[in-house]
Amino acid sequence: ITNDDADGTPSQPIEYIGPFGGDVAMFSNNGVATGWVLSNARNVRLRALTVRAFTNGIYVVQGPGSSSTNNEFRGLTIVSNVVRGVYLNGTNVDANRVVSNTFDGKNRQDFGIHVRDGDRNVVTNNTMFRQTNAGVQLDLSASSNLVVGNNASSNLSYGVYLTGGNVDANRVALNIFN
Repeated sequence: ITNDDADGTPSQPIEYIGPFGGDVAMFSNNGVATGWVLSNARNVRLRALTVRAFTNGIYVVQGPGSSSTNNEFRGLTIVSNVVRGVYLNGTNVDANRVVSNTFDGKNRQDFGIHVRDGDRNVVTNNTMFRQTNAGVQLDLSASSNLVVGNNASSNLSYGVYLTGGNVDANRVALNIFN
């Protein structure tokens, strides 16, 4: 599913919400392609969905001369994607929120959440387990991001991994790693 140039507003976001109290809306593939692509997307909300077995479950990217900001991913179950559960990628992929999700890598998915170059993103109250690399990775020029109150356990390498030349001013606090 691709959302190119989706432009909601803070008071009227574009929302994709799974059913409440019944079966979960599931998007699944066999490790090929990406489940959701949000390009130049602003104020998009994904809630109560299961995203399973893609290369990247959710990929948020900026387009030429634009941004992907103020998007929210809440109450999702992200399972067994090949590389990443949620990937926030780009210098103008800022102020997005990844909140209260479950990432089960099933020893197949490299990262639960990967922030590359983005600023002021919030990653909080997520549960990430059985990733082959890290629960959360911030890299390249990711700065001023908040990673708080997550539980990253049984990952093969790291709970939270910060790498790259300009990864600075990030706040990582009150997380559980084991």
